Amino acid sequence: MKKVVTWLIINSGMVYVLYLTLLENSEKAGNLLKFALIVMFALSLIVLLAKGARERAGERGPSVPSWVNWIYGLCFAGALAYHGWFFYATVDFLTTLCQMGIFHKDKETK
Repeated sequence: MKKVVTWLIINSGMVYVLYLTLLENSEKAGNLLKFALIVMFALSLIVLLAKGARERAGERGPSVPSWVNWIYGLCFAGALAYHGWFFYATVDFLTTLCQMGIFHKDKETK
């Protein structure tokens, strides 16, 4: 339950910053959003590629079901793309793919 609440708080904050950036035209919120997207992508990629980190994350399991994270990622990337932020939409989409890869269970592993 704690993981779900943490996921909700973090992603609600991201949606609020997205709102401030795209609809309220806040340049500072936009800078924060760009920074957060790049950092999340870098961290997701590191965890995906580092075998030990991926195993530890896999043991804990995802915070929410994969389909929830997938829908959230697509909607977030879609909102960015709709407003012309194509580079950051791509970064967010790649972050979502990395997160899916981290928790993917390969049947041949073990």
